Amino acid sequence: MKSTIVLIAFIFFVCSCDQETEVLVIDKCSLSFQIVISNGIDDDEPMDIADQIIDVYRSQEEAEQQKNKQFSIITNEQGLATIEGIECDDFFVRINRTGYGSYIEEYSSILETHLTPFYTVEFVEGYFFDEGNELLRKQKHISFKHPFVGQKSRYIFYQYDGPQFIDHSYLEDTLDVQIIDQIGDHSYVVEESKIGDLELYFDWPDDDVVRNIWTFRNDSLLISGIDDDLEGSYVASVKGWFQIEQDGYDFPLGEVEEPVFSFESNDFFSWSFYGSAYIGSLSLFDHEFSNVQLYHNSFSFIDGPYKLRCYTGDDGFVRTVIMDAYGMTITGMDLYLE
Repeated sequence: MKSTIVLIAFIFFVCSCDQETEVLVIDKCSLSFQIVISNGIDDDEPMDIADQIIDVYRSQEEAEQQKNKQFSIITNEQGLATIEGIECDDFFVRINRTGYGSYIEEYSSILETHLTPFYTVEFVEGYFFDEGNELLRKQKHISFKHPFVGQKSRYIFYQYDGPQFIDHSYLEDTLDVQIIDQIGDHSYVVEESKIGDLELYFDWPDDDVVRNIWTFRNDSLLISGIDDDLEGSYVASVKGWFQIEQDGYDFPLGEVEEPVFSFESNDFFSWSFYGSAYIGSLSLFDHEFSNVQLYHNSFSFIDGPYKLRCYTGDDGFVRTVIMDAYGMTITGMDLYLE
């Protein structure tokens, strides 16, 4: 009996040795980063960025939406940080830097273009990353799509007796609108400075210089006051006389293709109290703006003004028009690009 048991055990051992044992091998990879910032494209001595957070995601979609983050690393005083012991399948890194956008890159793409697992990400003054790895030049005037501190838009006023919209002469009065600070991921402090004696008491702020908070959301722009004190806005034509404007005003920034509005039609009175419309091309000071959108609202039902705001995602507000319901006076401002 004992001999039989030993024989069975031996046969089992021999059979087991003849079979190949599958071993699961997981490749681990490492990748070192150096994060620097330079004063320009030709700057040969960029500065290291310490305490820069680098986030790691499993997919590009998660990196763009900043969801399901795997982990983060932080650069040292030399701007260096290393990802160690991560599985070698695809993963994405995201580096957010205020004023310079968001850099996103896939690990496998880095290995394809670099012989060693060492990679330098360079932020450049005057440029930004738009959730990718391509440097884009910042524009000088305000953009709704890519707002940055320092962007400044200048507008030139005109005024005449309406109600038709006609060819007009510009005044010497101007308005400067500048982003002066960033206070959140999508919130900015914007200062508006009116230069000149032109007045429009019913629809404009009380002071020549006003500051508000502009918060860019998915398809809207919320203009609200600092410390809940809305001073009003010239370029957005927000005064606060009306309940809907007192606590801040939320402008829809979505794009529509109809109905179509034309300033040549001179048909101000055919519009409902609120609505969006499509303008298309608009030529101002020899500059052609494309895909221009319009948001219109009217307070004529309480003898208030008609308000038209024209904008593009790339160029922000390009034209604002107010028609006084009492005197039928047209007052407007157009974006001037040098």
